[in-house]
Amino acid sequence: MAGTFGNYSYDSSATGDSLADLLLGRARSFSQNSNMTYWRAAAWQHGLFAQDEIKINKEFTLTVGVRWEADGAYKAVRGQKWANWRPQKFDVKNGHGVNPTTGVLTGTVNNLNGIEIVDVVGSAPKKNFAPRVAIAYAPWGAKTSIRAGYGVFFDHQQGPTSRLPGNPPFRYGVTLYDVLLDDPTGGSPDAARPSGLSSVTVPFTTPRTHKYSISFQQEVAGMLAEVSYIGNRSTHQSISTDMNLLKPNADVLAKRIVIDAVRPYYGFGSISSTRWGANGRYNSFQAQLKRAMRNGLLLQSSFTYQKNTVDGGGTLWYDRRYDAGQISQHGIFSLAAAYQLPKVNDGPVALKLIVNGWQLSTEARWLSGSPLSVGLSTDTTGTGRAYRANWTGNAAQNRTMDNWFDTAAFSASAPLQIGNSPIGAVWGPGSWNIDGGVFRDFKFRERFKLQYRFEAYNALNHFNYNNPNTAFGQPTFGKITAKGGGSRNLQMGLRLTF
Repeated sequence: MAGTFGNYSYDSSATGDSLADLLLGRARSFSQNSNMTYWRAAAWQHGLFAQDEIKINKEFTLTVGVRWEADGAYKAVRGQKWANWRPQKFDVKNGHGVNPTTGVLTGTVNNLNGIEIVDVVGSAPKKNFAPRVAIAYAPWGAKTSIRAGYGVFFDHQQGPTSRLPGNPPFRYGVTLYDVLLDDPTGGSPDAARPSGLSSVTVPFTTPRTHKYSISFQQEVAGMLAEVSYIGNRSTHQSISTDMNLLKPNADVLAKRIVIDAVRPYYGFGSISSTRWGANGRYNSFQAQLKRAMRNGLLLQSSFTYQKNTVDGGGTLWYDRRYDAGQISQHGIFSLAAAYQLPKVNDGPVALKLIVNGWQLSTEARWLSGSPLSVGLSTDTTGTGRAYRANWTGNAAQNRTMDNWFDTAAFSASAPLQIGNSPIGAVWGPGSWNIDGGVFRDFKFRERFKLQYRFEAYNALNHFNYNNPNTAFGQPTFGKITAKGGGSRNLQMGLRLTF
């Protein structure tokens, strides 16, 4: 159940097994939100672009341009309002208290402590200028080309504001920890409890990406070969973090007090905060080979080797670097081909009717494995969440389904300690797949054409591995327990066009 009915979660913290927790009715948490009526907002987005192409000579072309973007601030319409929680407006002296044992609010309840109710959220940037420059150079004639380019691109940043109507006084939400399924409130269903909030840092900072590339193209034996370096650097990206997450606490871990009694912003539950400042880098080597349809054969293949990293995330509001690391696979290869069978001009008419007109096609794709994080299943810090496990620094070994990585390289962090293993501590299995097809067109008179299609998806009936279990402490930790990808799928069809 979710929303206004409530949502339970189980993490094995009661018995060591999530299913056993469910069967015994001992949930890790229970969340519930009040209902919210229809809400609506609007914003204008403006943009201008100018570009000029300058032909220096017959071998060299320069293209320059600039784009200006202005995002109007999101405005609530029909008399509705925003409710943004801002830490600068929070005053602990004007707040309510929290019973450390039951989590029930004490004193005069003030759910608007730190809430700013406005028609418009923040000022929108008006000076986002995005320059672009590109060159094309053919030093040795029409069969060789060198290209390079650079540009700045902006993202629209109003999206996170859509959560602000969910704040008091328009909507309330609470989360209770270590509850019973049949009575999550402990016999006090009407008691006021700390409300969860959403917050957006203002003024807005526009996320931006600097993109740059250089490529070398050469015609070889009637085919186009291209090698490229493509990269980008992203700055001021938005991240979401719980800014009311407490640091490891022994009393909460021992269940002597409730979490909400010791949060940084006393009197409230979790505060989901959108901030600006995350950065990332992408670097890749890419190669392509293309052959246009000639002598019945069309061919296109590409290979990418890439590295995509971020300098942090939102797990810990006080240490963004905890989530720094790689976030995507390294290698991607694809191949697509089509072949028109040679036409038979001699021989019996029946043979030509059967043999001529067929076309074969295939598509193959290979992906390397993705980076995976190893996490704990239960809270060992008294913060209400489970973090990543500890590790020795290297989990590589000979890979099998029963032991994909060195599980001995990981261990549970000591109580009140946050695990030191990074995101992407281990790498999942790669995957590959081959599809194929056979086609033929039959023409009737001048206007009618009937196409026969036979297609085979996963033509070799090859299975790929799913990712291993990365939940430390579970019986299948480090094991691959299932195979991924669909089985071979064969289909035929007829298509009439006229």
